[in-house]
Parts: sequence; structure tokens; C-alpha cells
Amino acid sequence: MIVRSHDYVEYCRETATNLETLHDLALRGAGKQETTIAVNQHIVEEVALRASDDLIDIGCGDGTLLRLAAKVGVRNAIGYLATEEEATLVRATGLDVRQAYSDRLPAPDASASVVVCNNVLLIVPREKVLPSLREMHRVAVNAWIQESGVFDGVADFDAALRNPEIPTQMRAVDDCGDGLHPSDGGYRKMGDAIELALFA
Repeated sequence: MIVRSHDYVEYCRETATNLETLHDLALRGAGKQETTIAVNQHIVEEVALRASDDLIDIGCGDGTLLRLAAKVGVRNAIGYLATEEEATLVRATGLDVRQAYSDRLPAPDASASVVVCNNVLLIVPREKVLPSLREMHRVAVNAWIQESGVFDGVADFDAALRNPEIPTQMRAVDDCGDGLHPSDGGYRKMGDAIELALFA
């Protein structure tokens, strides 16, 4: 067992290999499940998580925040963990958890309305912290555009056409065949994404 490692990936892998309960992945210590739930409930409240949100949880631990997000009914919730060993364990509980590093997220630009990275940067090597922050910024939707109230409305065409299996692509049925332009049905979905009441 690694007691102290300068290689955070090996530390995470070792934790996954030797865990006694899934909660061990939260890295808070034995018997701290209530603390983990309380911390993540506080995050849900602070970010005002709601059904229209797309959540990315970087370093999702045992998946507590993803489970709370599911109770809220968010549109999409993805968790990332440093190793496939960890991701496999949490994915077995029915959550969408993938292996990725905080400085190289396999998510498209502006794909999340809420990005959470709770305590992860404490174990990420110093040289990876700034690239990790850049990645968080890259994947975050500009909340000001969507929520500031400055605009009468925002039509999210990406959300209307996005392939849930491959978020960087349109659904095949909505693609005209060139991977760039929508089909007639895709354009129809884009039109449906516009609130007509805005023009009344």
C-alpha cells in the first residue's frame, strides 16, 4: 500500500485496488460518509443545481455529488476519475463515470453549465494545476450568457442536436451527412429550441 506518493495516479490506483468500501474513493477517511454527503449537498445548494444543468464533476470520488445531481434531475452528469480502476468501481453503481486527467478532459468546449473540482487540485502535481484550471474554464458554458438576464432568451442549438454518446458530434439523424451541417430534421429541432413566446 502506498502511504505517500508523489505520483497521484498511482495513489488513486492503489486506493481503488485496496479499498474496503466505495467511500474510500472520496479520500476523506473511514467513517466520514456523512461528511462527504454534507459537503456535496452544500455544493448542490451553493451552485443552485437544477434540472436544466449539465454537470461535470472532476475527481468525483465515490459519486456522491453525481447521485445528488440525479435526485435534482439534472439533464446530464458526468464524473471523471484519474484511473480506470476507480471509474469502473463507481460506474458499477449506475453512474456515468469516465477515466480522465484534470488537465485533459475528454469533453467538448462549453459543454457543462456546472463544473465541480472538489479537493482534486490538492493531489494534482503543481505543474498540472494551471492546465487543469484552463480545462475547467474550457468546458464551462458561459453562465453569464445563459443566466444574466441581459438577453431576452438563449437558444441552445448544441443541446438540441448533441449526440449523448459522442458529445462533440450531432446525432446521426440530425446530420446531413457532412458532420457539419444539420439535416432537415436537425434544423427542425433547432427551430423547436427557440421559445416563440420571446417574439410575442
